[in-house]
Amino acid sequence: MGMGRSQKYHPRKRTLYALLFPSGHCYIGQSVNPREREQQHRRPTGSWNRPFDFLVLGEMVGTEAEAADYECAWRLRAQASGWRIYGKPPGLVVNPRRVANSTHNRLARALKWPIQPTQKRASWWPWVVAAAVVAWLALS
Repeated sequence: MGMGRSQKYHPRKRTLYALLFPSGHCYIGQSVNPREREQQHRRPTGSWNRPFDFLVLGEMVGTEAEAADYECAWRLRAQASGWRIYGKPPGLVVNPRRVANSTHNRLARALKWPIQPTQKRASWWPWVVAAAVVAWLALS
């Protein structure tokens, strides 16, 4: 198409995708060429250095900034479905709620996350209850 650096300001078909890791983490991104982007992520220089599944979440036509709004919305939806969200490689976990605005929240409400994490996070409260019971028994 030959737009060079200005491509981000032109409405184009953009694919939103997720990298799903067996640990229950995911990374959300966008690309105008998802096949090439997946290959870049899988290269040793791609910074992930761990196995993942590549999942296309959807397509939209818009600028890079408009697609970034959808990225944030997908991060919110993934987090609400139990996934932990990676910001950038090699594994910085982020909280998408910290940067979410009303547009992101509105978009997220209309999205449906397609898959559950394979590994659920362990809750902290059973450990607290168990420790309290052990402490109570030790003092009895």
